[in-house]
Amino acid sequence: MSENTTEAIDAQAVQEVQAAVRVVKGNPSDQEIAALVTVLAAAAGSSAPPADTRPRELWGTPASMHRTFGPFSPYSYAASQRY
Repeated sequence: MSENTTEAIDAQAVQEVQAAVRVVKGNPSDQEIAALVTVLAAAAGSSAPPADTRPRELWGTPASMHRTFGPFSPYSYAASQRY
């Protein structure tokens, strides 16, 4: 029974691989196909990690320490009368 299971798994794997790569023209040798599969596998495995979509963490940036405004500036009262 394990032989039938192994054959079924192998047949399924062959069908998946056949759908992935297909030679349309020419008569490549086994070495050329192996090189092609190696290049495609390396390209698929070397993809960049997904980009971080979270907002930037700006809570502790040193630049924000220098850009503070005093809540009770002496010039704020004169500016508020103009508007």
